Amino acid sequence: MSRVASGGRIDRNRAIRFSFNGTRYGGYEGDTLASALLANDVRVVANSVTYGRPRGVFSAGIEEPNALVQVGHDTMLRATQVELVDGLEAIGLNGRGRLSSEPATGRYDKIYAHCEVLVVGGGRAGITAALEAGQTGDRVILVDEQAELGGRLLGAGWYDWLEASLATLRSQPDVRLLTRATAFGHYDQNLVLIAQRLPNGGRLWQVRAKRVVLATGAHERPLIFANNDRPGIMLAGAARTYVKRYGVAPGKGAVIFTNNDSTDALAADLKRAGIGVEAIVDVRAGEAVVDTIPSPLEDGPKSPSPARGGGQGGGVRAVVIATLTGSGARREVECDLLCVSGGFNPTLHLFSQAQGRLRYDEGLACFVPDSAPPDVEVVGAATGDLAGRGQGTIMPYWVVPSDGRDWSTHFVDLERDVTVADVRRALDTGMRSVEHVKRFTTIGTGSDQGKTAGINETAIIATQLGQPVGAVGATTFRPPYVPVSFGLMAGRNRGDLFDPIRMTAMHPWHVAHGAVFENVGQWKRPWYFPQHDEDMEAAVLRECQAARESVAVMDASTLGKIDIQGPDAVEFLNRMYTNAFDALKIGSCRYGLMCKVDGMVFDDGVVMHLAPDHWLVTT
Repeated sequence: MSRVASGGRIDRNRAIRFSFNGTRYGGYEGDTLASALLANDVRVVANSVTYGRPRGVFSAGIEEPNALVQVGHDTMLRATQVELVDGLEAIGLNGRGRLSSEPATGRYDKIYAHCEVLVVGGGRAGITAALEAGQTGDRVILVDEQAELGGRLLGAGWYDWLEASLATLRSQPDVRLLTRATAFGHYDQNLVLIAQRLPNGGRLWQVRAKRVVLATGAHERPLIFANNDRPGIMLAGAARTYVKRYGVAPGKGAVIFTNNDSTDALAADLKRAGIGVEAIVDVRAGEAVVDTIPSPLEDGPKSPSPARGGGQGGGVRAVVIATLTGSGARREVECDLLCVSGGFNPTLHLFSQAQGRLRYDEGLACFVPDSAPPDVEVVGAATGDLAGRGQGTIMPYWVVPSDGRDWSTHFVDLERDVTVADVRRALDTGMRSVEHVKRFTTIGTGSDQGKTAGINETAIIATQLGQPVGAVGATTFRPPYVPVSFGLMAGRNRGDLFDPIRMTAMHPWHVAHGAVFENVGQWKRPWYFPQHDEDMEAAVLRECQAARESVAVMDASTLGKIDIQGPDAVEFLNRMYTNAFDALKIGSCRYGLMCKVDGMVFDDGVVMHLAPDHWLVTT
């Protein structure tokens, strides 16, 4: 196993057995499926959706485009989000989910909640915002998609501050902490929908907040070069997370490819973990990784499209490094891990859904909030404050050219298998809008919504058209932010609960006396009461005779009831019904008929005179 000797937030005393694609493996409590697979040296987790190229774990969070898995009935899950439990059985998906023919057994609930402050994101900025709001006595809900709060702090060593802050929040009666909960939709008047994962199903929270604080952080983005999709290529921040949080060594020899300072800490962490840093390639120094060389494919199926590079090998064996100018000799550096960082994109999906406006920041090389909607605040890295990520000085750089200008292996969207060649083809057809290019190429239409691809698409369009990135703009972010199951939306409104049955207070008596019921909307209304094998006609004739000769009682509880009071009540009734009610005595009732303007019958009911200026009508 490729484990770091010590460290991480896993419990090494609690071993867990699981299977992936039918093979048994071991992990520890606190692992995700992705971290456990990496620890077991499983490099190929699936093949890509179109070209069948082998793919491996690319990230450590919700932005994962490659490691899609199915666990039981739950499909299109990200291995980076699946918590490892004993007996887990997962299979890799080649970009598409599988529907089970068996009925789903998950249990889903819906909850409505209200609060003064809803904080989305449980990292340092989100926890700080919740602490400040909690001190005022307001009702506060703090939501985070991970199994435990802390975000990047879980691998950064801020454990004392984190534990003290969470203890303070838990001690406040009006503060609610939701983990494994992803806010996926931000609607009018600060209605936020939250999907919470539970062991056997989920819970849909519909939260109405007076104020929403978005502490959603930022996603790292990759640099694009030839064959940038091979297993062993990983976001730099993800590699650091696996080392620091999960105690996993995702490789033995690493090359770091970057355009910013955030990878400085990664290099130090890799060395401390015993992982060799074979080279640091920085575009600011005039170098770039131009291609990758694969190792023999040992695990994972062969590609059906070898002509496109699949089936040639598995993970990365070496990288090819050259100068940006193309002058000088190329060199090969052997490695089995390539950590890439092209900068960070503030996570502004919910902000945009709430009609917040974005602008492109040239200095940060990313889109940041411009104007916020009422009662919506953005804090932390989501504002573009990337000091905590250590980005420092960044050189905006997007795509590394390749020999012969062949762009067919420069992948922009890993989940959708879209390349730079596809974007150029869209532009050649005359498309100019980023929205049109998105739909032509399908960039950002996968289950990950292009979280690592969006701004790279924009930058490629801008470069080809000779326009500023800000002029091209970003695509529209639409809910849901993550895939949401139909079961979660339906909740328990299935089967009999899909169309609930309404019963009157006398329903048990009707059943005991053999009533035959008719459906009136959702109501069960007694139709007739047969006796001694009577058919409907005989029973109705008998009941009519009883009503004429003695008395009959009808359960009219299913009818609508309107209480009318006031000095003009009788005049109001006279104008609404075809018959008059001036002479109706208190304690009496009269049948009323209501017609539309064309004279056709609109409604009928009983009008009861209860007291002076007080009437009750049925409808």
